[in-house]
Amino acid sequence: MSNYPPPPGQPGQPGEPPPTQIAPQGGVPQGPPAGYPQQPPQQPYGGAPGGGYPPPPGGGYPAPPTGGGGGNKGLVIGIIVAVVVLVLLGGGGLWWALSSGDDSNDSAGDTTSESTEATSASTPTSASTSAPTTAPTTDLSTEPTATTTPDVDPAINAQAFLDSFLEGNCLAVQGFSTPDYWNSEFGSQKACKKASPAVQMSNAQYTFDAPTDNGDGSITLTADVYAPDTDSTLACTWTMIPDETLDWLISGFQYTQQ
Repeated sequence: MSNYPPPPGQPGQPGEPPPTQIAPQGGVPQGPPAGYPQQPPQQPYGGAPGGGYPPPPGGGYPAPPTGGGGGNKGLVIGIIVAVVVLVLLGGGGLWWALSSGDDSNDSAGDTTSESTEATSASTPTSASTSAPTTAPTTDLSTEPTATTTPDVDPAINAQAFLDSFLEGNCLAVQGFSTPDYWNSEFGSQKACKKASPAVQMSNAQYTFDAPTDNGDGSITLTADVYAPDTDSTLACTWTMIPDETLDWLISGFQYTQQ
């Protein structure tokens, strides 16, 4: 075995007691030599002289919680139960509101249907109110207007026609003539004026005979006309027919001087 101590930081061989160091100048050994692990001094139990733990600042330790973790669990369970109850109450209120709305809509629909039916029953249909009270007339036996005898004295138009012609008022002559007679006899205002003798007829004297019905809606009218301006008498004959305005028009005329 070597008489040299082990190098610093290396312990001795297992099972060997640590060598002691010789104090200088014959002193008492000071513990294990360098290189052996130092054992920390043992503290008395409790960490303070006299034993026990030193009291914390402020005096005493806080009381340990009672009941362990059961209080926190109970609080969590209570919160969960309250949430479930609120959810159930909210769902029930929503269901009740929807059910009430459907009932009110059904009631309103029933009321509207009943009101509509009552209105339909009390209001007559347009067909019943607009139906004609009399059947339309389809009788075609009514005589045309042109064949209906006008309620006008034909002698008035006959005299007006002759006075207008003899004086040369050809616009009036055309107005009292049928279109066919005017076109066949004169054809124009110029030809009418050329045929007129242009005499004064304001003091003429007319003697009419009763009109003769020709059977076709027309009549024949005769008269003797004395014109002092010419000092002669004219034997005149008019053929007259009613127009659509129920007035007599000249469809033929002739005269001879006596």
